[in-house]
Amino acid sequence: MKNSADATARDHKQRTPLHLAAGLDRSEAARLLLNLRCDASVQDDTGLSCLTMMVYNMPPVAFLALDQFHTKDRPNRKQCFYLNHVEPQTSDFKGTQAKSPLEVIVQARQLDIIMHPVIQKLIEVKWNFFGRKKIAIALSLNLLFILSWTALGIASSLPRTEEAPYKFPEDVWRIILIVIALGLMIYQMVEEFKEIFQSRKKLKLWKKWRKKELEKDLKYCHPMWPEEKEYLQKSIEDLEALQPSYFKDFWNVFDWMVYFLLCAVIITHIADLVVQNNKDLHVSHVRVFSVTIIFLWLRVMKHARAIRLLGPFIVMLGKIVNDVLKFLFLYGEFYIPFACAFWIIFGGLVNNMASVPQMLFTIFRMTLVDDYNFSDMYAVDPVMAYILCGTFLGVSSILCINLLIALLADSFQRVYDNATANAVMQQATILLQIEENLGKKSKTKLENHIQSNCSPLSLFYDDDLTINQDDDLKKVTFQIKEELGELVQIVKERKLKSELAGMQKKRCNHGNTKSSSKPQQTNSLQRLEPQSSESSQSLSMWMASQQELREALQQMNQRMETLERMIRLSLQANAPPGLSPVLAWGDRQAQYSGSAPVERESHSRTFYPSTTQYDDSEPQVIVDIIDRKKDTP
Repeated sequence: MKNSADATARDHKQRTPLHLAAGLDRSEAARLLLNLRCDASVQDDTGLSCLTMMVYNMPPVAFLALDQFHTKDRPNRKQCFYLNHVEPQTSDFKGTQAKSPLEVIVQARQLDIIMHPVIQKLIEVKWNFFGRKKIAIALSLNLLFILSWTALGIASSLPRTEEAPYKFPEDVWRIILIVIALGLMIYQMVEEFKEIFQSRKKLKLWKKWRKKELEKDLKYCHPMWPEEKEYLQKSIEDLEALQPSYFKDFWNVFDWMVYFLLCAVIITHIADLVVQNNKDLHVSHVRVFSVTIIFLWLRVMKHARAIRLLGPFIVMLGKIVNDVLKFLFLYGEFYIPFACAFWIIFGGLVNNMASVPQMLFTIFRMTLVDDYNFSDMYAVDPVMAYILCGTFLGVSSILCINLLIALLADSFQRVYDNATANAVMQQATILLQIEENLGKKSKTKLENHIQSNCSPLSLFYDDDLTINQDDDLKKVTFQIKEELGELVQIVKERKLKSELAGMQKKRCNHGNTKSSSKPQQTNSLQRLEPQSSESSQSLSMWMASQQELREALQQMNQRMETLERMIRLSLQANAPPGLSPVLAWGDRQAQYSGSAPVERESHSRTFYPSTTQYDDSEPQVIVDIIDRKKDTP
């Protein structure tokens, strides 16, 4: 770059140096090129964006690159989002399988990048364009699906008054419900199958396309840099190891659990219709149906997670399930051997351990410190009753339960700390799934909308907007700092003008001295006339400089009054109840100066300086300026 190299040059694949740095994971080189204002939205001849490669290989650098697409115009209170560069147009590239930056962000779960204002605005645009409508339709269909099966489940539990399970025309509504429920079930299962095949097909095409591009790059590797060839070969190996991500999503697995339970409900119901007067079969059908309804209602969360208010809680539940599974493994290590020991000693001899299921449930109740009939166990074997009950209570109730609480607290804190990011990530995941199932016409319409209406997307911007009183105080402090900066600049300008005026005056005096040393070649009137004119000119310049200084002083006084008024208003907003702004100002001065507590006669309590750490530099300057202003004539 020092030798005037072209940072925008392109190679045989239309890649820029920034593109190559991102593709080869050269973070420092990419940072340098970004500092040189290289465009991060450029595409190669396949439509692959430079920003996409940055998200793949160097997420922190990608976060910096996104700043190129967000500009702020503070004087005009306007900000612009260049979303057309973040969502590049790929329809012009035939046969490409290039992914967008948002797809890679969701795939890699980059919570930091997804919180960038540009990505947030892109998600908001997509949500408003098609996401809100599609989610509302999906939720409505899902609720109708759940309600129809719930109604059938409640109807199946009704006692039979006749041998025939259905009686017409009284049971026509049940037939209609069955048709609706089965139709919605078949529709949703077909959609799931389509999603599975599309996911596999897309991954297969992408792997084939990406491998072809990497093999092209291998041909141009220079022998002087063998690490480049090794990196590309490793990328190809990692590419071959990729598997479809459909079943990596827990909610897709949960969907199929629900469908299998519904199939079990249908099978047991058909068997109940064929084999009549079989109470055991009917009871089995009702039991399976009752469990299925629970899972059906939990399935609502799959679509509700796209709503930002509910997203973090749904993520939290998923983390809790993961922690509970870890806990069950540890709990089982103690539960199984203790269950065997209890059965050996007390099995069949105690009322609540007459059978294996009763014994297992009793031991579980011991974990919850519930009633487990210790007196009966003591009557059978007092020594083993103390040993087994005491050790199991200590291990399960104290050790395991507290460990579970610690795991859940840690998961809650991790999710809560990134609550907004998790909510946005859930919303982006659903949006990409919906976008993938959009028709070609809808995708083209979305692409045209982003390219035409979001290039750029201009919105109102005000960095002074605040939410609470602390933010108000920060805002006032920021304004005070700006005002002081302007005052200092004015004083410097006035001082410079006065110095220039003084220099001109000295030059005039020096000219007068030289003219007085000249020979007496002219008469006295001719000598006095230029001297008087020069003197009057210097006097007028001096008077003008004095006038400018007076004007500057007046402006400073006006600004000081404005600053003092702003400070008093901010202190009044943060002053304790019953304390006047003047007293609050005095207490705040005591805080900045570090003085002792000040006792007020008009109040019955003593006000101590706050223990909050303040920046002593700027507030003390403000106090000094205001004090000097009061002493200024």
